[in-house]
Amino acid sequence: MLKKFLKQFKDKPAPLLIHTADSYLLKDLKKETQSILIENKNIDFNFDYFDDESFELENVFNSFYKTPFLSKKRVVLINNIQKIDYRKLSALLPLTKKVKKTFLILVSNENLDKKTLSKVFFKSFSSSNILALKLPTKANLEKFILSYLKKENKIISENALFTLLENLDENYLQTENELIKLVNGVERENIDLDDILNISYAQNSYSVFDLLDFILINDLSSALEILKKYFENIPQGELIKFYGLLHMQFQKLLLFYYFRAKGYGFADAAKFASLNYFDQKRIKSQKGNISFNKLLQKYEILLEYEPMIKFGGQISFYQMENMIIKIIEV
Repeated sequence: MLKKFLKQFKDKPAPLLIHTADSYLLKDLKKETQSILIENKNIDFNFDYFDDESFELENVFNSFYKTPFLSKKRVVLINNIQKIDYRKLSALLPLTKKVKKTFLILVSNENLDKKTLSKVFFKSFSSSNILALKLPTKANLEKFILSYLKKENKIISENALFTLLENLDENYLQTENELIKLVNGVERENIDLDDILNISYAQNSYSVFDLLDFILINDLSSALEILKKYFENIPQGELIKFYGLLHMQFQKLLLFYYFRAKGYGFADAAKFASLNYFDQKRIKSQKGNISFNKLLQKYEILLEYEPMIKFGGQISFYQMENMIIKIIEV
Protein backbone atom coordinates (compact mmCIF):
# COMPACT_ATOMS: atom_id res chain seq x y z
CA MET A 1 0.00 0.00 0.00
CA LEU A 2 2.85 2.40 0.84
CA LYS A 3 4.56 1.81 -2.53
CA LYS A 4 1.35 2.33 -4.45
CA PHE A 5 0.64 5.55 -2.56
CA LEU A 6 4.11 7.00 -3.22
CA LYS A 7 4.09 6.06 -6.89
CA GLN A 8 1.04 8.28 -7.44
CA PHE A 9 3.22 11.31 -6.72
CA LYS A 10 6.41 10.23 -8.44
CA ASP A 11 6.28 13.10 -10.96
CA LYS A 12 4.40 15.71 -8.94
CA PRO A 13 5.97 16.82 -5.63
CA ALA A 14 3.29 17.47 -3.03
CA PRO A 15 2.77 17.58 0.74
CA LEU A 16 1.96 14.03 1.89
CA LEU A 17 0.65 12.77 5.23
CA ILE A 18 1.10 9.17 6.42
CA HIS A 19 -0.19 7.87 9.75
CA THR A 20 -0.46 4.54 11.54
CA ALA A 21 -0.52 3.08 15.07
CA ASP A 22 1.88 0.29 14.06
CA SER A 23 5.38 1.61 13.38
CA TYR A 24 6.34 -1.72 11.79
CA LEU A 25 4.37 -0.59 8.72
CA LEU A 26 6.79 2.33 8.39
CA LYS A 27 10.02 0.35 8.61
CA ASP A 28 10.69 0.63 4.88
CA LEU A 29 9.47 4.21 4.55
CA LYS A 30 12.89 5.81 4.07
CA LYS A 31 14.00 3.20 1.57
CA GLU A 32 10.78 3.33 -0.43
CA THR A 33 10.72 7.12 -0.42
CA GLN A 34 14.28 7.35 -1.68
CA SER A 35 13.74 4.68 -4.31
CA ILE A 36 10.39 5.84 -5.69
CA LEU A 37 10.46 9.62 -5.35
CA ILE A 38 14.09 10.44 -6.09
CA GLU A 39 15.19 7.13 -7.65
CA ASN A 40 18.07 6.84 -5.17
CA LYS A 41 19.87 9.74 -6.87
CA ASN A 42 22.43 11.42 -4.60
CA ILE A 43 20.51 10.58 -1.46
CA ASP A 44 22.92 12.48 0.79
CA PHE A 45 22.02 15.70 -1.02
CA ASN A 46 18.42 15.09 -2.00
CA PHE A 47 16.92 13.44 1.09
CA ASP A 48 16.66 15.12 4.51
CA TYR A 49 15.18 13.41 7.54
CA PHE A 50 13.88 15.07 10.70
CA ASP A 51 11.96 13.79 13.72
CA ASP A 52 10.55 15.26 16.92
CA GLU A 53 14.03 15.42 18.48
CA SER A 54 15.90 16.95 15.54
CA PHE A 55 13.10 19.21 14.31
CA GLU A 56 14.04 22.90 14.21
CA LEU A 57 12.02 25.16 11.99
CA GLU A 58 15.01 27.09 10.66
CA ASN A 59 16.83 23.90 9.62
CA VAL A 60 13.74 22.51 7.91
CA PHE A 61 13.26 25.80 6.06
CA ASN A 62 16.86 25.68 4.86
CA SER A 63 16.42 22.10 3.74
CA PHE A 64 13.34 23.06 1.76
CA TYR A 65 15.13 25.74 -0.23
CA LYS A 66 18.01 23.52 -1.28
CA THR A 67 18.20 22.84 -5.00
CA PRO A 68 18.00 19.18 -6.12
CA PHE A 69 21.46 17.87 -6.97
CA LEU A 70 21.62 15.91 -10.24
CA SER A 71 17.98 15.04 -9.70
CA LYS A 72 14.62 16.56 -10.54
CA LYS A 73 13.32 16.37 -6.97
CA ARG A 74 14.19 16.46 -3.25
CA VAL A 75 12.45 14.97 -0.21
CA VAL A 76 12.03 16.40 3.27
CA LEU A 77 10.61 13.72 5.58
CA ILE A 78 9.48 14.60 9.11
CA ASN A 79 8.73 11.70 11.44
CA ASN A 80 6.80 11.59 14.74
CA ILE A 81 4.78 14.69 13.95
CA GLN A 82 2.34 13.76 16.71
CA LYS A 83 5.05 15.04 19.10
CA ILE A 84 5.66 18.32 17.25
CA ASP A 85 3.67 21.53 17.70
CA TYR A 86 1.27 21.72 14.75
CA ARG A 87 1.70 25.49 14.64
CA LYS A 88 5.34 24.97 13.68
CA LEU A 89 4.41 22.39 11.07
CA SER A 90 1.80 24.75 9.65
CA ALA A 91 4.56 27.22 8.80
CA LEU A 92 5.94 24.69 6.32
CA LEU A 93 2.83 24.30 4.20
CA PRO A 94 3.16 27.62 2.31
CA LEU A 95 6.61 26.47 1.21
CA THR A 96 5.10 23.57 -0.71
CA LYS A 97 3.43 26.09 -3.01
CA LYS A 98 6.58 28.15 -3.50
CA VAL A 99 9.08 25.31 -3.85
CA LYS A 100 7.86 23.02 -6.60
CA LYS A 101 10.68 20.47 -6.59
CA THR A 102 10.59 19.32 -2.96
CA PHE A 103 8.34 16.70 -1.39
CA LEU A 104 7.18 17.32 2.16
CA ILE A 105 6.28 14.04 3.85
CA LEU A 106 4.81 14.16 7.35
CA VAL A 107 4.60 10.93 9.32
CA SER A 108 2.64 10.21 12.48
CA ASN A 109 3.36 7.07 14.51
CA GLU A 110 -0.11 7.35 15.99
CA ASN A 111 -3.36 6.86 14.19
CA LEU A 112 -5.02 10.20 13.47
CA ASP A 113 -8.75 10.03 14.09
CA LYS A 114 -11.43 12.03 12.27
CA LYS A 115 -11.49 14.69 14.98
CA THR A 116 -7.75 15.29 14.63
CA LEU A 117 -7.88 15.28 10.83
CA SER A 118 -10.65 17.88 10.97
CA LYS A 119 -8.24 20.43 12.47
CA VAL A 120 -7.27 23.37 10.27
CA PHE A 121 -3.71 22.09 9.80
CA PHE A 122 -4.77 18.72 8.39
CA LYS A 123 -7.48 20.24 6.22
CA SER A 124 -4.63 21.66 4.15
CA PHE A 125 -4.04 18.15 2.85
CA SER A 126 -6.19 16.77 0.08
CA SER A 127 -7.74 13.43 1.06
CA SER A 128 -5.85 11.80 -1.81
CA ASN A 129 -2.58 12.98 -0.21
CA ILE A 130 -3.28 11.18 3.08
CA LEU A 131 -2.43 7.53 3.68
CA ALA A 132 -3.73 5.69 6.75
CA LEU A 133 -1.92 2.39 7.23
CA LYS A 134 -4.38 0.11 9.01
CA LEU A 135 -3.54 -2.34 11.77
CA PRO A 136 -3.41 -6.00 10.77
CA THR A 137 -6.24 -8.42 11.46
CA LYS A 138 -5.61 -11.69 13.29
CA ALA A 139 -5.74 -13.45 9.93
CA ASN A 140 -3.01 -11.08 8.66
CA LEU A 141 -0.92 -11.87 11.71
CA GLU A 142 -1.28 -15.61 11.18
CA LYS A 143 0.14 -15.28 7.66
CA PHE A 144 2.89 -12.99 8.96
CA ILE A 145 3.91 -15.45 11.67
CA LEU A 146 3.97 -18.45 9.35
CA SER A 147 5.95 -16.53 6.72
CA TYR A 148 8.44 -15.21 9.29
CA LEU A 149 9.03 -18.64 10.83
CA LYS A 150 9.39 -20.28 7.43
CA LYS A 151 12.26 -17.92 6.61
CA GLU A 152 13.84 -18.91 9.93
CA ASN A 153 13.37 -22.62 9.13
CA LYS A 154 10.96 -23.02 12.03
CA ILE A 155 7.63 -24.86 12.26
CA ILE A 156 5.00 -23.92 14.84
CA SER A 157 2.36 -26.33 16.09
CA GLU A 158 -1.33 -25.46 15.69
CA ASN A 159 -1.86 -25.12 19.47
CA ALA A 160 1.20 -22.92 19.82
CA LEU A 161 0.13 -20.69 16.93
CA PHE A 162 -3.40 -20.43 18.28
CA THR A 163 -2.22 -19.53 21.79
CA LEU A 164 0.27 -16.97 20.53
CA LEU A 165 -2.34 -15.26 18.38
CA GLU A 166 -4.90 -15.16 21.18
CA ASN A 167 -2.53 -13.06 23.24
CA LEU A 168 -1.18 -10.72 20.59
CA ASP A 169 -2.55 -7.29 19.93
CA GLU A 170 -3.27 -6.56 16.28
CA ASN A 171 0.17 -5.11 15.75
CA TYR A 172 3.04 -6.29 13.53
CA LEU A 173 5.77 -4.74 15.67
CA GLN A 174 4.71 -6.54 18.84
CA THR A 175 4.31 -9.77 16.86
CA GLU A 176 7.80 -9.49 15.38
CA ASN A 177 9.28 -8.91 18.85
CA GLU A 178 7.61 -12.07 20.14
CA LEU A 179 8.84 -14.05 17.13
CA ILE A 180 12.42 -12.85 17.65
CA LYS A 181 12.26 -14.13 21.23
CA LEU A 182 10.90 -17.48 20.08
CA VAL A 183 13.42 -17.95 17.28
CA ASN A 184 16.33 -17.06 19.56
CA GLY A 185 14.98 -19.10 22.46
CA VAL A 186 14.12 -22.35 20.66
CA GLU A 187 17.10 -24.16 19.14
CA ARG A 188 15.15 -27.01 17.54
CA GLU A 189 13.07 -26.69 14.36
CA ASN A 190 9.64 -27.20 15.96
CA ILE A 191 8.03 -24.59 18.24
CA ASP A 192 5.38 -26.08 20.52
CA LEU A 193 2.95 -24.85 23.16
CA ASP A 194 5.45 -25.12 26.01
CA ASP A 195 7.80 -22.80 24.12
CA ILE A 196 5.05 -20.18 23.90
CA LEU A 197 4.37 -20.50 27.62
CA ASN A 198 8.02 -20.41 28.64
CA ILE A 199 9.27 -17.71 26.27
CA SER A 200 6.36 -15.64 25.02
CA TYR A 201 4.73 -12.94 27.14
CA ALA A 202 1.48 -14.90 26.66
CA GLN A 203 2.50 -17.18 29.52
CA ASN A 204 -0.24 -16.24 31.99
CA SER A 205 -3.08 -14.77 29.98
CA TYR A 206 -3.14 -17.75 27.60
CA SER A 207 -4.52 -20.04 30.30
CA VAL A 208 -7.70 -17.98 30.69
CA PHE A 209 -8.93 -19.32 27.37
CA ASP A 210 -8.13 -22.95 28.16
CA LEU A 211 -9.64 -22.55 31.61
CA LEU A 212 -12.86 -21.28 30.07
CA ASP A 213 -12.95 -24.29 27.76
CA PHE A 214 -12.86 -26.61 30.78
CA ILE A 215 -15.52 -24.55 32.56
CA LEU A 216 -17.87 -24.92 29.60
CA ILE A 217 -17.59 -28.71 29.65
CA ASN A 218 -17.64 -28.87 33.49
CA ASP A 219 -14.19 -30.47 33.71
CA LEU A 220 -13.34 -29.45 37.27
CA SER A 221 -10.05 -31.33 37.69
CA SER A 222 -8.56 -29.89 34.47
CA ALA A 223 -9.78 -26.38 35.31
CA LEU A 224 -8.20 -26.49 38.78
CA GLU A 225 -5.00 -27.94 37.35
CA ILE A 226 -4.72 -24.98 34.96
CA LEU A 227 -5.51 -22.54 37.75
CA LYS A 228 -2.93 -24.05 40.10
CA LYS A 229 -0.22 -24.34 37.45
CA TYR A 230 -0.34 -20.77 36.22
CA PHE A 231 -1.92 -18.65 38.94
CA GLU A 232 -1.08 -20.02 42.39
CA ASN A 233 2.09 -17.97 42.89
CA ILE A 234 1.61 -14.92 40.68
CA PRO A 235 1.31 -11.30 41.92
CA GLN A 236 -2.05 -9.93 43.02
CA GLY A 237 -2.21 -7.66 39.98
CA GLU A 238 -2.00 -10.66 37.64
CA LEU A 239 -4.88 -12.39 39.47
CA ILE A 240 -7.03 -9.31 38.96
CA LYS A 241 -6.01 -9.20 35.30
CA PHE A 242 -6.94 -12.87 35.02
CA TYR A 243 -10.39 -12.17 36.48
CA GLY A 244 -10.85 -9.30 34.00
CA LEU A 245 -9.94 -11.49 31.02
CA LEU A 246 -12.26 -14.27 32.19
CA HIS A 247 -15.05 -11.72 32.68
CA MET A 248 -14.53 -10.30 29.19
CA GLN A 249 -14.54 -13.73 27.53
CA PHE A 250 -17.70 -14.71 29.41
CA GLN A 251 -19.44 -11.58 28.13
CA LYS A 252 -18.46 -12.34 24.54
CA LEU A 253 -19.73 -15.90 24.81
CA LEU A 254 -22.98 -14.77 26.42
CA LEU A 255 -23.70 -12.43 23.54
CA PHE A 256 -22.81 -15.11 21.02
CA TYR A 257 -25.04 -17.77 22.59
CA TYR A 258 -27.83 -15.23 23.08
CA PHE A 259 -27.97 -14.49 19.35
CA ARG A 260 -27.61 -18.18 18.52
CA ALA A 261 -30.61 -18.91 20.79
CA LYS A 262 -32.55 -16.24 18.89
CA GLY A 263 -32.00 -18.16 15.67
CA TYR A 264 -29.06 -16.25 14.18
CA GLY A 265 -26.48 -18.18 12.18
CA PHE A 266 -22.91 -18.63 13.44
CA ALA A 267 -21.43 -15.78 11.37
CA ASP A 268 -24.08 -13.23 12.33
CA ALA A 269 -23.99 -14.17 16.02
CA ALA A 270 -20.19 -13.89 16.00
CA LYS A 271 -20.41 -10.47 14.37
CA PHE A 272 -22.94 -9.13 16.91
CA ALA A 273 -20.82 -10.50 19.78
CA SER A 274 -17.66 -8.86 18.33
CA LEU A 275 -15.86 -12.19 18.17
CA ASN A 276 -12.62 -11.94 16.27
CA TYR A 277 -11.25 -14.54 13.90
CA PHE A 278 -9.67 -16.62 16.63
CA ASP A 279 -12.54 -16.31 19.10
CA GLN A 280 -14.66 -17.92 16.40
CA LYS A 281 -12.05 -20.59 15.73
CA ARG A 282 -11.93 -21.38 19.44
CA ILE A 283 -15.71 -21.77 19.71
CA LYS A 284 -15.79 -24.11 16.73
CA SER A 285 -13.16 -26.32 18.35
CA GLN A 286 -14.91 -26.51 21.75
CA LYS A 287 -16.14 -29.88 22.90
CA GLY A 288 -19.76 -30.32 23.89
CA ASN A 289 -22.43 -27.65 23.85
CA ILE A 290 -23.85 -25.27 26.43
CA SER A 291 -27.12 -23.38 26.50
CA PHE A 292 -27.41 -19.64 26.93
CA ASN A 293 -29.28 -20.05 30.24
CA LYS A 294 -26.64 -22.36 31.69
CA LEU A 295 -23.86 -19.98 30.62
CA LEU A 296 -25.76 -17.09 32.21
CA GLN A 297 -25.96 -18.99 35.52
CA LYS A 298 -22.21 -19.49 35.46
CA TYR A 299 -21.62 -15.83 34.62
CA GLU A 300 -23.79 -14.71 37.55
CA ILE A 301 -21.50 -16.61 39.94
CA LEU A 302 -18.49 -14.88 38.36
CA LEU A 303 -20.19 -11.53 39.06
CA GLU A 304 -20.56 -12.37 42.77
CA TYR A 305 -16.79 -11.94 43.11
CA GLU A 306 -16.63 -8.59 41.33
CA PRO A 307 -17.28 -6.39 44.44
CA MET A 308 -14.19 -7.68 46.27
CA ILE A 309 -12.08 -6.59 43.30
CA LYS A 310 -13.88 -3.30 42.63
CA PHE A 311 -14.04 -2.16 46.25
CA GLY A 312 -11.31 -4.21 47.91
CA GLY A 313 -8.86 -4.15 45.04
CA GLN A 314 -7.82 -7.75 45.55
CA ILE A 315 -8.77 -11.40 45.30
CA SER A 316 -6.83 -14.36 46.69
CA PHE A 317 -5.91 -17.50 44.82
CA TYR A 318 -8.14 -19.55 47.14
CA GLN A 319 -11.10 -17.26 46.49
CA MET A 320 -10.45 -17.68 42.79
CA GLU A 321 -10.27 -21.44 43.20
CA ASN A 322 -13.56 -21.44 45.10
CA MET A 323 -15.16 -19.31 42.39
CA ILE A 324 -14.15 -21.79 39.67
CA ILE A 325 -15.55 -24.72 41.68
CA LYS A 326 -18.89 -22.94 42.14
CA ILE A 327 -19.06 -21.95 38.46
CA ILE A 328 -18.49 -25.51 37.29
CA GLU A 329 -20.86 -27.06 39.80
CA VAL A 330 -23.83 -24.86 38.87
